[in-house]
Amino acid sequence: MATPPTRQSSKGASARLADLTADSSQSNACIIAAGTSIQGQFSSVESIRLDGTVDGDLSCGSKLVVGAKGKILGNAKAKHIIVKGHIEGDVLAEEHLHLFPSARITGNIQARFFSVEEGAAFSGNSKTSG
Repeated sequence: MATPPTRQSSKGASARLADLTADSSQSNACIIAAGTSIQGQFSSVESIRLDGTVDGDLSCGSKLVVGAKGKILGNAKAKHIIVKGHIEGDVLAEEHLHLFPSARITGNIQARFFSVEEGAAFSGNSKTSG
């Protein structure tokens, strides 16, 4: 008799979605888990939570959260961007860009509003229009 596949608790995914946004209308967010690697251009009209790696440009129509283990090797574009991980490329936040202490960015930054917590680092030029 075959045993049914086990399911991981949805609590972890729920916690990640809560970190992504408190707005319940964002329940269709795309989650790219740790250990996942995507090569090439990636885009979504929904929010994205990245804990894996994207080797190419990434864009989304809402909020992008780059988790502490997340990495983008290319440009990132979104309405709101929260970075806890690494980005090697230019970053364009149409509204707000927030860098947590673990954030590392190598590239130019452009955002309407830009906030940086102590410990975060970026190498490049920054431009705000707020």
